[in-house]
Amino acid sequence: MALTPAAIAKEKACTGNAAFKAADYPSAVGHYTAAVLADANDPTYPLNRAAAYLKLGKNEDAERDCTRVLTLSSNNVKAMFRRAQARIGLQKYAEARKDLQAALKLEPANSAVKSELAKVDGLIGKGKAKAKSAPIDIALPTPVKRRRIPITIVEPAEASPSTVSPAGKPDDLLNPVSSRPLDATRTTTSNPPPANPAPKPASFKEAKQARETTKPVSRPGGGIFRASGDHTIFKSSTSDAKQTPDRTSKTQDAKVTEQTQPSSPNPVQEAPSGTTPSTVLEAPATLDATAYPAPSLGDATQKPPMTLFAFTREWNALSAPVDRWACLTRIPPSTLPALFRTSLDAAFLASLLTTFRALLDVALPREWIADYMRELRRTARFAVVCLMLSPFESEMGQTVWKSVGGEGQWGP
Repeated sequence: MALTPAAIAKEKACTGNAAFKAADYPSAVGHYTAAVLADANDPTYPLNRAAAYLKLGKNEDAERDCTRVLTLSSNNVKAMFRRAQARIGLQKYAEARKDLQAALKLEPANSAVKSELAKVDGLIGKGKAKAKSAPIDIALPTPVKRRRIPITIVEPAEASPSTVSPAGKPDDLLNPVSSRPLDATRTTTSNPPPANPAPKPASFKEAKQARETTKPVSRPGGGIFRASGDHTIFKSSTSDAKQTPDRTSKTQDAKVTEQTQPSSPNPVQEAPSGTTPSTVLEAPATLDATAYPAPSLGDATQKPPMTLFAFTREWNALSAPVDRWACLTRIPPSTLPALFRTSLDAAFLASLLTTFRALLDVALPREWIADYMRELRRTARFAVVCLMLSPFESEMGQTVWKSVGGEGQWGP
């Protein structure tokens, strides 16, 4: 029998309350969010989520949730009190004081509201005293003194033999003047003139020949194209025949290995509408269990042998389940929580589930997969990440969990 939305919301809220008591506030926020989505008319769920937001220091989110509660229940004292706490964190002291006064009017004997109101009054009084004691500086800005430089305008003289340039034009005082003598015989030590300068070529053919003779020799490995036609990008039949017996035997061994290598299981494809994870995968051919290594042994106190960055980069570079399993078995299952910490995301969790689902038809002990799935449940923010999975991915995770002998729900 399917549960009603109200029953689902109540169940999620109970799970959120347990997470809140265990000080797992991010997971509590996730469960309360699921309850709000299931039943948007119950003010209890956003009120509880506001309490979790206050524990995490997210004052703006807590203020928004309390405002939503007051639209559903205008006389909710807890919502007024928690919104006042959030506004104190946002330094909105005047608005927080109004919330506390409204709460005190409804419950005059509430000691927590009285204590918080006294705190706000102290903060407001401290701010006013600070504003009064601050000196008022109304000094006018000092004008900037600018230096005046006299400019002498030189009028050009009439054209005369002394002011006429060699080209026959009058000198208008705008000709460039060098600050040092231009001596053709002057040399520098950094770029001395050649002892015997080469004569200037008289034709294009001579210039080309001069370039060819002075062209530097190509360095080994500097390029793949050669003027002689001996390119290294394509292998000719003669170069193949000149291979050493060692290299030929290695090539033949590689071909035999490629022919005898079993094909890896197909990865999980996107599920079409109206299908379940069990009907999407095609059963791969029976593979030898020795191709799938056993997970490394370790305990939770050990440091993971790889960093999360190196592990995810190697994992994303692979596609076949057999290769991804070989990559994963280098990480002991018990060190997964220390490896991921709070960095596990929905996309990477979905890729792990895809690999586990593809390995169900392979002859390897299923308790190996169960160990990894069990430790994944212990990672931080696991419940929140599961809420971000698609319905197909969530159902796939539950299918794999049941297939490896897991008990209860694998996700939240």
